[in-house]
Amino acid sequence: MLDIELHLKELLLEALKKLNQDTDMNNIIIERSKEKIHGDYATNIAMQMARIMHQAPKVIAEQIVNLINDEVVEKIEIAGPGFINFFIKQESLNSLIKTIIDQNQDYGNSNYGNHEKINVEFVSANPTGDLHLGHARGAAIGDCICRLYSKIGYDVTREYYVNDAGNQINNLAKSIRARYHQILEHNDNYPFPEDGYHGEDIFNVTKQIIAEVGDKYLVDSEEGFEYFKKRGTALELKKLENDLDMFRVKFDVFSSELKIRQDGGVERVLEQCKDYIYQQDGATYLKTTAFSDDKDRVIIKSDGSYTYLLPDIAYHVNKLERGFKLCVDCLGADHHGYIERMKSALQMFNYPRSCLEIELIQMVRLFKDGEEYKMSKRTGNAVSMKELCEETSIDAVRYFFVSRAASSHLDYDIDSAKKMEASNPVYYAQYAHARLCAIMEQGKDIPLDVNGACLVEEKEKALLKILAEYPKEILSSATTRSPYKITNYIQNRNQLCLLIEGSADLVRYDLNGNKTIIEHFSKGNAFGEIFYTISTNNELFVEAKKSCKVLFYIYENIKQKCKTTCKFHNELTTYFPEILLSKVIDLNTRIELLTKRSIREKLLGYFSILSTRSFSKTITLNDSLTNLADYLGIDRSAMMREIKSLKEDGIIKKSGNKITLLHK
Repeated sequence: MLDIELHLKELLLEALKKLNQDTDMNNIIIERSKEKIHGDYATNIAMQMARIMHQAPKVIAEQIVNLINDEVVEKIEIAGPGFINFFIKQESLNSLIKTIIDQNQDYGNSNYGNHEKINVEFVSANPTGDLHLGHARGAAIGDCICRLYSKIGYDVTREYYVNDAGNQINNLAKSIRARYHQILEHNDNYPFPEDGYHGEDIFNVTKQIIAEVGDKYLVDSEEGFEYFKKRGTALELKKLENDLDMFRVKFDVFSSELKIRQDGGVERVLEQCKDYIYQQDGATYLKTTAFSDDKDRVIIKSDGSYTYLLPDIAYHVNKLERGFKLCVDCLGADHHGYIERMKSALQMFNYPRSCLEIELIQMVRLFKDGEEYKMSKRTGNAVSMKELCEETSIDAVRYFFVSRAASSHLDYDIDSAKKMEASNPVYYAQYAHARLCAIMEQGKDIPLDVNGACLVEEKEKALLKILAEYPKEILSSATTRSPYKITNYIQNRNQLCLLIEGSADLVRYDLNGNKTIIEHFSKGNAFGEIFYTISTNNELFVEAKKSCKVLFYIYENIKQKCKTTCKFHNELTTYFPEILLSKVIDLNTRIELLTKRSIREKLLGYFSILSTRSFSKTITLNDSLTNLADYLGIDRSAMMREIKSLKEDGIIKKSGNKITLLHK
């Protein structure tokens, strides 16, 4: 199959080589053109090379074009200051049809990974209760990462680490023992452990144990307690496996913390790291600061019990000893501090830092009827993964849970997920699939024209170009561990969004889940305009601050002339440049704020802008102070100290959310 984008990059590289210019292929950007007059693909390489070659971009573009003569390219044009537009021969695009049909499910596969062994550990919930929404998102993202890795040629092992040792298992056994007595003795007042597990599943596990052993352990004993631990853990784990199987997630390996301890894994860690171990205040410390950690870590408490870090080190060493070149851990966002201490510990075993990668997965909030939905009406506990799947659907949960970068928080609206209309991306994708299946069924007796001779419409050509990008999207999603790029690719409905009610923010999250607010949106503001000119997958998200109503415009409908000379359509196309200009002004204002050197300058600059816009020295902060800090790119605590200082210096007066500027 011909990769057109790659082919064009190779043509450009060859032309630059003839001009005695060396550059890396990754520096050459090929974009799918939005307008027919701009060809099929475009590049700005001439502008990029202008500084190096000390020539005008248009002159460079002319030199490049004169050196390209290729059977795939129908014609090449130079536009504007030096853009190079490629028009591709239809038969070159049509060749993709046979490739897709022949490869079927394997379309998009590659040997990029060269069968290198990768271990992906995800979910790894304690076997002490139901899987909650955080586990569900981890399951969806982890499973998709594995599927993507496999598709590009890695040998992937899906692993679940069972924490079947330690206090949580002791508390599980105590909880089962208490329920065991309560049920058999009909005594609800039997004391329940303070740190016990109160979930309905503990009742169910206990009832199953009673069905198996009756009242054998009614007299408390060490034997009975050990049985409750072992059997309780096994039953809880089996329940988790069943729920994950329902969620279409299967694991290749279940590793046991207890077994690693029994096999002497902890002792080997202590021996191997003895040069980095010291005693202080009765506890045992690991000198992780010898590498990259910000402080040394306790591995054995003063009471002789292990911290979770010590067996975790043994577990990761165990994985690497099994021959994995890379271990990927999908963990909750509260494990931020875990990364450096574990990488530092593995360096003590002479493993490179790159052997371990951590995906931090942010939490999920549920919404129903416009309000946050925390507790299950059925159980009175937090909503479980199983309940959510029953409430909406497995497809909806999996799709929405991977539709955002793992580092960003996710709001899951139950009502939206159940809508049977195009605004629901899951329904949109499913409906499209159903229609395609129906077409294939109805046309099963019609011979396929794999040469594509009948494909003459521009939309058909556009679809072929989108399909041609699929292998590239798979590779990009896999190598960056970003399943959301595939959901973006599927939707590929480049739309202008007009906010007609409510307020929202354009935000970006870093790998640690820290939020930066790029832009504020209020009634009448537009977003999504970047897609008007180019096709791109970015990591920006629009988050609603209040309940919003959004009007979606498909760009193709905006650009085409209105057949009925509709005044509304004409007004939209007339004011669209003004919308873009307004956004440029807002972004320039934001750049001005961010380039201020001190927190004081940023705050006063922001207050001054609001004051100018409202024609008043007294302004109202409509956002929370946390959001203000995120918008200005500063630490909230430092910002609060500076606001206090501004008050003390007599520069501002603050009353609630109102700020009065006292300086001239």
